[in-house]
Amino acid sequence: MYLLVAGRHPLYQPSDTTSTYLAKLKEPRWEFPEGFSDLAKDFFLHLVRADPVERYTAKEALEHPWITRRPGKIPLTYYESICYNQAKEKLIDVVLVSHYRLSRCCFLLLRQ
Repeated sequence: MYLLVAGRHPLYQPSDTTSTYLAKLKEPRWEFPEGFSDLAKDFFLHLVRADPVERYTAKEALEHPWITRRPGKIPLTYYESICYNQAKEKLIDVVLVSHYRLSRCCFLLLRQ
């Protein structure tokens, strides 16, 4: 995908030895040329994540707006969905606790 958009390999340089190329693969630092859209960057970075749980499945990849060419939500990976739902639950808990405390304070103030 990167090669098609940028016209070059994202990591490999002709001067690389096998060991330098393998070192780049272990800890890649992605650089994107000018003209590589934010949507293309997002798509690419979801495809190359080392952890399979954090990487797009084929279904998720095919639903990405860069592929469909339709505006819409960027699909979350399974891992991102779990993190999003956990954060949402924590936020709801904070709101409920705050609401309870505020209600309790109001009740106590009104009782006096």
